[in-house]
This record gives sequence, structure tokens and C-alpha cells, in this order.
Amino acid sequence: LTNRGYVHFDVDEYSTLDIPEGGLDAYLASLPAPRRREALRERRRLTEAGLTVQLHTLDQVDHQRLAQLEVNLLAKYGTIWPQANALRWLETIQNTVGAHARVLVGEAQDEVRSFALIYCHHDRWAVRQAGFDYKWQQQTHTALYFETIFYAMVEAASAANVTRIHYGLASGKAKKSRGCTSSIQRCWIKQC
Repeated sequence: LTNRGYVHFDVDEYSTLDIPEGGLDAYLASLPAPRRREALRERRRLTEAGLTVQLHTLDQVDHQRLAQLEVNLLAKYGTIWPQANALRWLETIQNTVGAHARVLVGEAQDEVRSFALIYCHHDRWAVRQAGFDYKWQQQTHTALYFETIFYAMVEAASAANVTRIHYGLASGKAKKSRGCTSSIQRCWIKQC
């Protein structure tokens, strides 16, 4: 592209995780020992707090609650996103992607506490959006993000014979700390 007159700039790191044979146990074994111990402690605390994480189709979950949790996540990083917009996206995804979307849902005390929306394509998953109940997380001193986005997701992916999860852009440091590899995402522009 450079030879054709294009210039580029780096956008961000794009992260993926290859699911090892052996599922969650093999994944955890691949982490450095301190990180593995931390992951096991995090999972134990969440189990003690009553969190269970299960994979659902999008039509099986309360879209209002998911939208609320997504707004929580975005607000944490300074993005104002009306809940109505988040809800509209979820409904659009259900109507257009349908059977190719799944939702990993964390529940405790009969309430959804976390979620990750996933696009499924053959043996690959792509994480589309997520959300978390930060008040509950603070009360229970737990780590919903890592449980939902990594540990439970690796477990579910392995059970579904998924070989790679695409995590996309942003949070590269956190994703690398949980075993992801990354590549630089670039934007190319044609010079006039």
C-alpha cells in the first residue's frame, strides 16, 4: 500500500486468544503462576458470592438489563450512551444476527450481574459488547470482567469447540495479562 501512495497510522492493538486443547484447565496452566493463582482466587470469590455464568441465545435474556449493564461499562470510561441506544442495538442484533449471537450471562441472587455478547462463526467467536454490575462487584469484592470475558468464556468456548476468540480493540494490557496475543490495527489513507 505504501508503494501505491497510501499512508497509515496505528489505531490500537487487536487482541485474540487461541483456545488450547484441554479447555479451561489448559488455559489456566498457560498463565504465569502468580496470574493463575489470582484467577483461581477470583473464581473462588465469585463462586462464594453465588455467581453462575451460562451461555444463552439473545432472545432468552432481558435486553433491558443488558442495556443497563452496558451503559455502566461505558460510563466507567467516560462515554455517555443512553440506555435506549444500547437497547436498540441489542434488538437490532437479535433481529439481524439471530442464531449467530450468544450471550454469556453471569447471574447472582436472581439478577444479571454481567454479560458478554458474542458473534459465532464456525469455530470462532468475536466479543461484541459487554456490561457489568459494578455496585454488586464492589459489594462482593470480585472481578466480574475477568470471569465473564476470560475464564467462563474460555470454558464455554472449549465446550462449543471454538478454537479462537476475537476480543478486538482496546484494553490491550488487560487482555495480554490473560493470555491474548495482539497485533497493531492500522488505518490506511490514500494520499492525494
